[in-house]
Amino acid sequence: MQRARVAVIVLQIAAIALFADISPEEYRKMQRAAPEVVYIEVSSVAIHRHLGKESGCAFYDFELRRDAVVDAKVLQVIRSSSGLRAGASIKIEYSSIKRCWGWNGPRSIELLEPKARVYAYLVRQGTGTFVPAARGASFSIE
Repeated sequence: MQRARVAVIVLQIAAIALFADISPEEYRKMQRAAPEVVYIEVSSVAIHRHLGKESGCAFYDFELRRDAVVDAKVLQVIRSSSGLRAGASIKIEYSSIKRCWGWNGPRSIELLEPKARVYAYLVRQGTGTFVPAARGASFSIE
């Protein structure tokens, strides 16, 4: 009986760890490792929405995936491995996911809005577009 209780407690702790958000320190590590850190002003945002059904969703619940293409102007360069300069126009592509009700896990990347000014932690893709480098902490107003 005692072993069964211990086993249940261990499984509950493991489940909490599996679905928990990433720690703030891990987000900071990803930000520090980002090859491109720039302060941008968002010019335009194009969003394409898709409904999905994850296996963990209740039968009445859906996941909303929003694919965003952001055009932005670089106002300031903190660091850039690709040679970005202030005044450059860049394109950022990413997905923001609104998970099913009750879902826990890493935070989704926020959707940017036109005229927003944020620090962006990015990685340059071979096509010349940029993608977030720090998951849900890729855009910050601080």
